[in-house]
Amino acid sequence: MLNLTSDIQPAFASGQFAIRQKPGKFNGVWSDMATEKTVIKDSKGRGSIVGITRQKSALIRWSLTRHVLGELSAEMRSSSGFSAPEELFHEETRQKALQRDKEHVKLVVEHVHQRMTNPFDIKSHPKALINISTGMHAPKEIESSLTKAFDDGIKMVKSFVNGAFAEGNNRDLYGPIPRSKIKTFKVLTKKSKIKCRSGEVLSVHISP
Repeated sequence: MLNLTSDIQPAFASGQFAIRQKPGKFNGVWSDMATEKTVIKDSKGRGSIVGITRQKSALIRWSLTRHVLGELSAEMRSSSGFSAPEELFHEETRQKALQRDKEHVKLVVEHVHQRMTNPFDIKSHPKALINISTGMHAPKEIESSLTKAFDDGIKMVKSFVNGAFAEGNNRDLYGPIPRSKIKTFKVLTKKSKIKCRSGEVLSVHISP
């Protein structure tokens, strides 16, 4: 690939490395995949060389002619009705798929409007930081931690780079990286152990 001839290099640079077995869109595949789907697949049928012979001359003849035999095999299956030519359209552009996607979009929009705080309607957002899925308000401590997460991340990156790459560093590049101490909404849903009258101990989420 690094030493392609002058007549091949421009073709690869312009994207002509994909193979299409039929006209259409979204159906280009790599050359090795196309080979798997055609020559190799057709030559692995009942009449392939596997289990027949190991004679060198026979193997050479089969290797030199299997692409022709594979093409004839594919044509025979198509003519006999065992396989039908696929449509020239991508499966996601079929009417059934389009209708399904439309219904999915509708369900997502309904879910956002009815069960969540709409993340795209900024005017409806409260001043406090909330979980748009549950509506839970973040305490001041968590809100401060999350709003400073980006700055804290930059500090951790600089600390790692300076410790691992600077001259006279005392930190192993492949050593463990310390966890950030950022607090999230997950803190509010930690499991608490509750002992029932029966003596059974349960771990449950208790929302504040």
